[in-house]
Amino acid sequence: MGKYDGVVQGLEKLPPEIRYASLGGEKYHAKVEAAKAAEEFTDRTPTVLLTVYADLRRQAEEKEAEAKAIYVRVEAAAQLLVEAYEEHSIDSLNVKKVGTMRTDYVPHTHVTDKAAFHQWCKDNGFEAQMSLPWQTVNSVMKEKLLSGEEVPECVSVYVKPTPVFTRDKSGLPQAEEEVK
Repeated sequence: MGKYDGVVQGLEKLPPEIRYASLGGEKYHAKVEAAKAAEEFTDRTPTVLLTVYADLRRQAEEKEAEAKAIYVRVEAAAQLLVEAYEEHSIDSLNVKKVGTMRTDYVPHTHVTDKAAFHQWCKDNGFEAQMSLPWQTVNSVMKEKLLSGEEVPECVSVYVKPTPVFTRDKSGLPQAEEEVK
C-alpha cells in the first residue's frame, strides 16, 4: 500500500528522543504525551480521532496563514523603521509603555562558490562540523533502501508511522472565479 512497505518490515519504531530532537526532545515529547490526556481525545475511536485531527490541522493551518501574513507586516514595519531612523539620524528610540528599538548594522554572509567554500572549511579545521541537512540525508537513504542498496553503517534507519491526511472536498463550497 505504501511506497516503503518493502523496506520498513523489521525496522524498529523511531524512538521519541530522535523523533522529537529538533522540536525540543524529551520536553516536547512530554507535552505530546500530556496533550494525549486532553478531553478532546477521550473518545479514541478511529473516526472520531480522524475528525479531531482534521479539525486541529485546519485550525493550525489557519493560524499559520495568519502568522505568515502578520510576519510580512512585521518585516514591512522593520524596514520602514530602519528607513525612518536613517532619515532622522536616530540610533535608538524609547517609547514609554511600548519599548526601545535600536538599529544594529551587522555583517551577513552569503556563499557564492560552494566548492571553494567547502575546500576552505576543510583547510581551516571545520571539516568535522560540515554535514548535510537532515532532509537530504533522509532522502538519499530512502532512495538507497528502495533500490536495494545498504545504508552506511554510520546511519541508523527506523520506521516512523506517518499519518497521511487527504481532506474530503465533497462538502466544501466550490470557489468561484471573480472576473474584474
